[in-house]
Amino acid sequence: MDDNKFSFEEEQIHLLRKQLLVSKMIAVLLGIIAIVLIIVGVVLVTNLSGLVNEVEQTLKTLNDTVLPALENLDMDSLNETIQRLSEALKPLSGLLGR
Repeated sequence: MDDNKFSFEEEQIHLLRKQLLVSKMIAVLLGIIAIVLIIVGVVLVTNLSGLVNEVEQTLKTLNDTVLPALENLDMDSLNETIQRLSEALKPLSGLLGR
């Protein structure tokens, strides 16, 4: 009977050692995954930072060039041009049956 008890304890110790080995392997894999995720996060943040800088430069260029041009646009002459175009196209619309 002591033999059975002893072999049972040995088997338990053997299984616990296997479990410890598997636990260590899982811990190492989780550590590797964590390191990879941190590296990916750093690269992503760096890329996003560069993208934000490019967007800021584009918006600055827009503010410096396009917006002043739009402010200088003469709305009265634009409306007059649209009116002339409309008058010029009226005969054409009559030909098309509209």
